[in-house]
Amino acid sequence: MPELFAQLFRQDFSDLEAATGSWQKLAGILGDTRIGSGKRVSGPLHKASWSGVAADYGFNALEATESKLKTAQTNAQLIHTVLDTLSTRMQAAQRKLRHAVSDAETAGHTVTEDGWVEPKQAVDPKYHNDPDYQGVQQRANAGLGGYRARIDEALAEAERVSSDATELLHQIDPFDLDKQYGGANAAEDAAQIAEFAGLDRKNIPNGKDPQRTADWWAGLTSDQRDFYLAAFPDRIGKLDGLPTTTRDDANRAVLDMQLNDYALRESDLGYHERYSYRSLSALKDRLDREDTAPAHKQLYLLGFDTSKDGRAIVAVGNPDTARHTAVQVPGTSNQLDNVGDQINRVSKLQDSAAD
Repeated sequence: MPELFAQLFRQDFSDLEAATGSWQKLAGILGDTRIGSGKRVSGPLHKASWSGVAADYGFNALEATESKLKTAQTNAQLIHTVLDTLSTRMQAAQRKLRHAVSDAETAGHTVTEDGWVEPKQAVDPKYHNDPDYQGVQQRANAGLGGYRARIDEALAEAERVSSDATELLHQIDPFDLDKQYGGANAAEDAAQIAEFAGLDRKNIPNGKDPQRTADWWAGLTSDQRDFYLAAFPDRIGKLDGLPTTTRDDANRAVLDMQLNDYALRESDLGYHERYSYRSLSALKDRLDREDTAPAHKQLYLLGFDTSKDGRAIVAVGNPDTARHTAVQVPGTSNQLDNVGDQINRVSKLQDSAAD
């Protein structure tokens, strides 16, 4: 890999770092736009009880747009993660290369422009017939192979990282952005990118100890949190100990993907799946309707499940910032399809407590 030696040795990573920052900024803008659409457009329309044929088409179009924005946000976050990991690992390979060259030259060797380490002449060649000449030369160049191996290893690492990043970036398909299955495809891409970035799904706590979960989350960087949220919303949304807003964002992403999956298979859905589709659609409508509510009336989705009769865990107001909390557990006759009624009851309980 002689042609890569000079390139890696002198590589300036400022453009790559700028691109990494730009993709991160874009992911943030897309997320803010998606949330803003709910708060300023679809939320007020739900609140105004807009109904009729035009409303059905309008809400479907808004939901599709917000779904696309979420897919685009996830993809931008994935691209940012790939580029950020690429930059970090390429710069690490560059440091290894430069250290190997520096150590070789300090030891008296010459490193050529193509990265080859020349043996040093410890004894004048005119004394090559001296019986001790060969031994002196061998001892002087005892570490030569080590320097060459370190240079080769650094170049191989850089080439491997570059190749992996290229393949992952090609895998993120821009044609997914306007498709209902785009979110699911982005989640699949995220699983592979997680391995590349060293953010394994196995590192996520099992959820049995909320304090351990909170400590794990607090120990992550902002970029790592964003990635885990984008890559594994199904796991993040279930974890007690995480911020309510984080769980809500994760669970809403999973809800959108589940609804998109039902929509794609609508003609083939069985009885239970049709029931779940109707129930989750009603839940999403209710969540959207309260996006413009006062802070203490806004809804946070802390979990949902479609098995058996189904269930949803919804907070009215943010329990992380509330001075007092109350928990309502519906009776055994309740099902997922009447979650709206339960939210109404919690809201009335909240009003009574305030009075």
